[in-house]
Amino acid sequence: MAEANLVVTYDPAHAGKAKEEINVMLESLKAKATFLDSDVEGLFLLNAQSPKEITKKLNTKSNAKKFNYTFHWVPIDKWCSSKLED
Repeated sequence: MAEANLVVTYDPAHAGKAKEEINVMLESLKAKATFLDSDVEGLFLLNAQSPKEITKKLNTKSNAKKFNYTFHWVPIDKWCSSKLED
C-alpha cells in the first residue's frame, strides 16, 4: 500500500463502471496513473504522477455531474503505521 498515492472509493457493486469512470477522468486531465492491487472492496489504490493536482482539478463544479460511480478521491502524502508511537 505504500506505493499508492491516490485512493478512490466506489460502490463495490459497480467496480467495472467505477474503473472506467476513473480512466475517463484521468484522460480528460491528461494525467497518468497506475492501478495497484487492493485487498479492500470499494477501494482503488493508484500510483499517480501528481495526485494533489488531479484532485484539485476534479474539484470543480463543471466536474460535479461526471461522478456517478466513484465517491472520494483522496491524495496520500505519506503512509504510516497505526501505532500511536508512529
